Amino acid sequence: MRLRRWLERQNCRRRHEASRRTFLQDAMHLLEFNGIDGDYVEFGCDRAQTFRLAHRFSRDLETHRHLWAIDSFSGIPAPQGFRDLHPRWSEGERQTSEEQFRRLCRRAGIPAGARTVVRATWEQLPHLAPERLPHNISFAYINCPLHSSVSSVLQCLAPRLKQGMLIAFENHFAWSRFHRSGDQAALDQFSQINDAFQFHPYRTFGLTGASFLVAERFA
Repeated sequence: MRLRRWLERQNCRRRHEASRRTFLQDAMHLLEFNGIDGDYVEFGCDRAQTFRLAHRFSRDLETHRHLWAIDSFSGIPAPQGFRDLHPRWSEGERQTSEEQFRRLCRRAGIPAGARTVVRATWEQLPHLAPERLPHNISFAYINCPLHSSVSSVLQCLAPRLKQGMLIAFENHFAWSRFHRSGDQAALDQFSQINDAFQFHPYRTFGLTGASFLVAERFA
């Protein structure tokens, strides 16, 4: 029985990873097909898994997008409220140090000139100097699971939204028995105060992921 459960978990993990790979590849193709220029930005870079895939799929296309990795590199922070609580999130988990992340990038063959690493806490993110952040974004991948962290990311993205860009949430369907996911709540709250843009569902991926295309309300 234990072996069967272990095998089922491993199969689920493999399906999740395969679905995420397919999504990232298709998303890069979609952006190129639609002629959307700009950088790939990843918020939360645990083990550089999606970051390495983004480099690989971007490199295979004519549009070589610069890659940004933005993280505290200290794991999941302490919860700031009830929406940050989930049975799978524990403070300090998913920690990949900045040096470990850079080493993984080098091993994956990502040139130093093709990537920019920004170390900041999620509370600091909306207040960073503009020159420390990308100005032109085509694809934002959000993989920081807490509602408070995602809210900070969306606040940072607000002045950088544009027609045709893509935003993906790794934990969009990570609900609990008490409330929906922090990703969903943060996006809903952000949508209510953002009058200029709408977020149209594009693709779901993996176990909990969902993505949205950004559109000007009157485009």
